[in-house]
Amino acid sequence: MIKKMFGWVSICLLLNSCNSLPDGRAPQGAIVDSPQIADVYSVKAAENRMATVLSTELLQIFTPGTTVLIHSDFQSDLENADILPYRVLQNIRDLYPLVFSEASPYLLESRIVKVADGDGRFKWEMRLFNQAELLWCCRLIIDFEK
Repeated sequence: MIKKMFGWVSICLLLNSCNSLPDGRAPQGAIVDSPQIADVYSVKAAENRMATVLSTELLQIFTPGTTVLIHSDFQSDLENADILPYRVLQNIRDLYPLVFSEASPYLLESRIVKVADGDGRFKWEMRLFNQAELLWCCRLIIDFEK
């Protein structure tokens, strides 16, 4: 009885929801402004952005909770910045427990290089490969003085 009642209420709400749309054509262009993505990130914001983008990409490759075997190649022109990719992996560890293994076909690269004309700014690029195939890439500009 309750299931039938719930079914009828659901159908009524579904049919009635179409009546809540205004008459006429849809407006042209964006209805809601998209948030602007920063051009230059602070260190913490860059870590968060990399973790978000990497975990989103991993959702398309692996089931959440799956232990993922990877090997890594992390390089940095700035002393103490080579810890950043490890922090990214630390941030996504609950979603994807990553285990380092040289036998893995997955390679995660990280490069942090000084921007030629940047005062304290560095380009951070992370890339994920399956053997020689590029699966994911993200580039950010980090301002270590921000």
